[in-house]
Amino acid sequence: MKNSRTKNKTRSSRQALSGSKQMSFLPVPKFNPKFPSKATLEYRALSLMLRGLKISHLDFQDLTDSWRLAAYVLKLRKLDWPVDDEEISITSEKKPNVRYIKRYFLSSETLKLIKKIGVRYG
Repeated sequence: MKNSRTKNKTRSSRQALSGSKQMSFLPVPKFNPKFPSKATLEYRALSLMLRGLKISHLDFQDLTDSWRLAAYVLKLRKLDWPVDDEEISITSEKKPNVRYIKRYFLSSETLKLIKKIGVRYG
């Protein structure tokens, strides 16, 4: 004899099958990232991205003599900055093999929002 519970699907299994999700009645959090201190390299990375630049490790090293861009991007993300990244391929004369590195940037939507709400930096 089968258990009656195995015949009836649970609400969560029906939602999973139908692709529906529970609605949230909480407001969407506002865009409210925090600025790092001005005398830091994460501030320097952010200021470059706020100008609309896409920066790679190599670009950042040329500008700041620092090779730790990924660490500064991680700190910016912890401060709620929505930093996007993309993988690009590079080659050099010394190492002709293709290597892949990340390039970091703020999306055009984020830059428009920053301009709209009048965030001051610099």
